[in-house]
Amino acid sequence: MICESWARPLYNIASRAYTRLEHIYDPKKPSLQQIFRENWDDFLSDPEVLRKGLRPIVVEQQIL
Repeated sequence: MICESWARPLYNIASRAYTRLEHIYDPKKPSLQQIFRENWDDFLSDPEVLRKGLRPIVVEQQIL
């Protein structure tokens, strides 16, 4: 359990950080995940990727 002397400063820090993130986030902009999904096939067909191959973990973790 967090004592009152720690709880208030932590709350203040968290609420200021959230307020800053609110101004940064724009739901109209594509997410990183969306960018990867939309460009995955182009990435796989890139000659350099075909030449070097992909590590198995990349294939296992690919976004479907």
